[in-house]
Amino acid sequence: MYLTAIIVAPAVVLAATGHAFVYPRYFLVPMLFGYVAVGCQLARWFLIGRFGRIAVLLLLIGYMACNLAPVVTLISQGRARYSAAVRWMAQQTPGPLVTVAGDHPFRNWLLIDFYGNRDKAAHPESSKTFVYFSMEQYPEQGTEWFLRHTFSGDSAPPDSFADPLGNKFALVQAFPPGSISGWTWWLYRRI
Repeated sequence: MYLTAIIVAPAVVLAATGHAFVYPRYFLVPMLFGYVAVGCQLARWFLIGRFGRIAVLLLLIGYMACNLAPVVTLISQGRARYSAAVRWMAQQTPGPLVTVAGDHPFRNWLLIDFYGNRDKAAHPESSKTFVYFSMEQYPEQGTEWFLRHTFSGDSAPPDSFADPLGNKFALVQAFPPGSISGWTWWLYRRI
């Protein structure tokens, strides 16, 4: 059962769907089965006697130590710098309204909405209202800001581009992910 749940089923699903990118989230359920299998084995060793208990203790200490570095990084740097990017756009935009569009409406809009509302609740006297436009509702004059994102962060984006309506945007800031997950946000401003 464990072999099927951990290795065979994910391999069949990935082969059948043909995903171009393999993300860690695809293995969340198989990892649960892996933890149960490892836990069952550790329980067997623990019941053997003193040597088994010492082995289990050392393995658990090693596991915690190996996971400490990414957890410390996540706590100290956060998942990514989305909050800083939203605050930066607000500071750079005159007036009470910040208009934004992007290359992935769902991902970008969720983060803009969350961090924009969080900052508005924390600082109501200096808050701005963020309006995110999908391409279906994109205004003819464009938006003040356009977000592009990448998971790798290695590829350099173009210094400028034109949207489908001919509005020109220039790259003004990059916000790379801070820890073990997230994506880089490239902020473009209409020129």
